[in-house]
Amino acid sequence: MMLAGDGVIDGGSYELREQGNLAIPVFAFHAPDLARAEAVLKDMYVDLDVRFNQAGRLAYHLGVPDRQLAPVAIPLDERDLIRVTAGAATLNTCVTLIVDGKGGSLPLDRFCVDLVHDWTRNYATGLREFSAGNLDAAVAPLQFLVDTSSRAPAVHHLLGRCHRARGDLNAAVHHYLGAVRHACSSVDDRMLPAAAGPLSDMGVALKKLGMTGKAAHCLLHSLHLRPNHPEALLTFVTLFPQTEALVLYGLGRVVAIGGREPLVDQVVAGIAGASGRAPADLRRQVDDAAARVDLAIWPLARPDLAQYTTFHDGLDRLGTHPHPNGAAATTDETPARPWWKFW
Repeated sequence: MMLAGDGVIDGGSYELREQGNLAIPVFAFHAPDLARAEAVLKDMYVDLDVRFNQAGRLAYHLGVPDRQLAPVAIPLDERDLIRVTAGAATLNTCVTLIVDGKGGSLPLDRFCVDLVHDWTRNYATGLREFSAGNLDAAVAPLQFLVDTSSRAPAVHHLLGRCHRARGDLNAAVHHYLGAVRHACSSVDDRMLPAAAGPLSDMGVALKKLGMTGKAAHCLLHSLHLRPNHPEALLTFVTLFPQTEALVLYGLGRVVAIGGREPLVDQVVAGIAGASGRAPADLRRQVDDAAARVDLAIWPLARPDLAQYTTFHDGLDRLGTHPHPNGAAATTDETPARPWWKFW
């Protein structure tokens, strides 16, 4: 497990670079050993978020959740908020780097370009209340942002998580769809890496609703954007427990990423129990598969899986979208070409 306390990233700072009448916010996270930081981030998703830090100040956070790197915060000066917000909105990005203080740097353009944040404290308040289990207090500021046309994917994603926690999976799916819609490039139809989280959570919700075809569809798109998301991989393989090659590869990939051993054992026990196999034998096969995994390669990748229209049209073909005010669909079509055929 890689944690911030291990010294991979030990803080950071920001500056407002003047360019005409515009102040460009540039956030620089500090890594004592840039090569080590690059190794931890290699092939992983980088999460960038605006939330409260432990001292209760609004801060820009960087985390590597698939490696379990705890978020590192750069606190914001309240006097700079207006200029930071304006600069980020104009550029459609918060320029974000990892630096070593010796001239070395690691840009994170793939994760920050076109990513919209909420700088009003409403999302940060919703996240704080959600984390404390205060769902009503979390929903209010998030719903306000949605009602005022927030384009921040994290807002819609978190509101979906609130509804899922309340047990309303249809409403959750509705808001996850909103998050994915807002996590798209400003110049074309590509989904941003930030779409992977809501796509994964949508897959879980649809699986719980009995819509396994739609669930597989969401997870396939999610894993194209974020192929080393352990929880998405674990859910994906449970949809195809009889497809041994997929089970072994998916679970082996999670083992290769590291840090999720109890979850792997839980899935192994469930799949082995359903098939009458010995869990220890299946786990040995998973470990053998893990030794052959290359985390830089995702064998189910296809360029069209990055496109929002491909995702949305495919979801339509699989049936009617769940709606927060409607009943869940009672049938779920099987894709014309099963997803494991892409294997």
